[in-house]
Amino acid sequence: METLTKCRVLSGNVLKLIACVAMVIDHVGVMFFPYEDSLRIIGRLAFPIFAFMIAEGARYTRNRLRYFLTIFIEGVLMQLVYTLFLNDTQLSIFITFSISIPLIYALDLMKRAFILAKPMKERLISVLLFALGAVAAYFLCEFFEVDYGFLGVMTPVVTSTFMQRGGVPESARRYDLTVIHVLLCGVVLLLLALEVRWVQLWSLLALPLLLLYSGKRGRLKLKYFFYVFYPVHLVVIAGVAMLLQML
Repeated sequence: METLTKCRVLSGNVLKLIACVAMVIDHVGVMFFPYEDSLRIIGRLAFPIFAFMIAEGARYTRNRLRYFLTIFIEGVLMQLVYTLFLNDTQLSIFITFSISIPLIYALDLMKRAFILAKPMKERLISVLLFALGAVAAYFLCEFFEVDYGFLGVMTPVVTSTFMQRGGVPESARRYDLTVIHVLLCGVVLLLLALEVRWVQLWSLLALPLLLLYSGKRGRLKLKYFFYVFYPVHLVVIAGVAMLLQML
């Protein structure tokens, strides 16, 4: 385990930058080379990395409401870009993750109720709250075209199952929890591939990258860069496509 820990050299910023590059390649492929599978394969790296980092963000954020609202508002803005520039009614990946985040919070509440041995009434309420949230998310994905569907929503949630807010308990420090987090992410990705189409299997290639995650954000403060990058790169790609059509 010590050897694996020394190999963890990728910060959260580096992983997100890798995901951004993969995402651009994917979207360029969709827009300009729809029959080129290699570009879509590279693009499959983006979702697992972003989903994993959403779980990490929900774990470490100091202001849970602000974190949720940031992702949700980004999702609303992205929907405007999807509708106006891409003529696409599918709900963006930020909407997917904004559904995931309350479920992560509900799961954390349930874990705390059991870990801290809260009264049985509180435990039952926490279980009911999480179950109702999951059911609501499922039907929301059934009625609306949410990017990556219900399993996409659950990817950060399942990944966060053994993530402990406020540090790892002493009893759990003997285990390599990062490996467990990545494996749980991989299980949902596999189910997603079986449900959607074969190309999603390539998303499993992101797991080795996630195993190299150092657990640190990185030196540079790039949070707002990533929020701006997503809509901007889509507008640029759509703009280039419109110019090419005019030529």
